[in-house]
Order: sequence, then structure tokens, then C-alpha cells
Amino acid sequence: MLESLGMSIRLIPRDVATRWNSSSDMVDFALDHRKPIEVVTQKRSLGLREFKLSDEEWAILEELRKVLKVRTR
Repeated sequence: MLESLGMSIRLIPRDVATRWNSSSDMVDFALDHRKPIEVVTQKRSLGLREFKLSDEEWAILEELRKVLKVRTR
């Protein structure tokens, strides 16, 4: 899917309790890969439709990205 959209192949980061910024990494990845995530979750044959995010949920992720962003001085 990523190749067909001209994107490089990457694994989705995991949320790791001992890595303080892993949640931010996951949110960034999801937002940066919104198109392929939407395509995959829309395919009935994959059985992932229940995981499709609504526009409101994508907007919440955008806000969460701002909250989790590391601020440098």
C-alpha cells in the first residue's frame, strides 16, 4: 500500500511504557500515514472496518500531536 502511494515502507512505532515519547511517535506516524491507514481500514476483505477513524477522531489526533510535541528551548 505504501509503495503504491509513493511512500517509504516503515513499521508502525509501538507504545512502550518505558519510552516517554513513544505515544507521540505513534500519533505522528498515524497522522503522517493517514491516507494508507484509511485505505487499509476501508477494505472489506481485510476485516478492519471497525478500526476506521472518523474525521472527529483524526481531529483529536491532530490536537494530541500538539499536546505531546516536545518543546525545545
